[in-house]
Amino acid sequence: MSCASTPRSLASSSATPTRKFFTKLERLGWVSTYDCARKRARIYHVRHRELYEAIGDAESRLRRPPTVPRALERIMLLDAILREPDLVWLATSEEKMTHVSAFTTSWLRVGARRRGGEGRSAQGMCSGPRA
Repeated sequence: MSCASTPRSLASSSATPTRKFFTKLERLGWVSTYDCARKRARIYHVRHRELYEAIGDAESRLRRPPTVPRALERIMLLDAILREPDLVWLATSEEKMTHVSAFTTSWLRVGARRRGGEGRSAQGMCSGPRA
């Protein structure tokens, strides 16, 4: 998890709890901080194992420090996600598989009804190459 903040946004009175929260995380050693160019923002990389255990993802790859381009990509993605409150975000492989399976199953049912038959099963459609 990464979070970017600008000094100006953290200086507002409504951001005081946020600033205190990240200051505490930094003091406890649970985050790594990186100053951005011209010191106009700071990136917080949450890396402490116990925090990831609390959300059920102790072995997350996100605990490893990202490269600068990857960190910027994650921040831009987070910004886009936060702007779209109705967006369904599929973060884990399990969530993606569940979503795709549900979509595929309903799609197969619609196709079978149109053809007037049972249609092929999802398993049959996803099997390996034919000999």
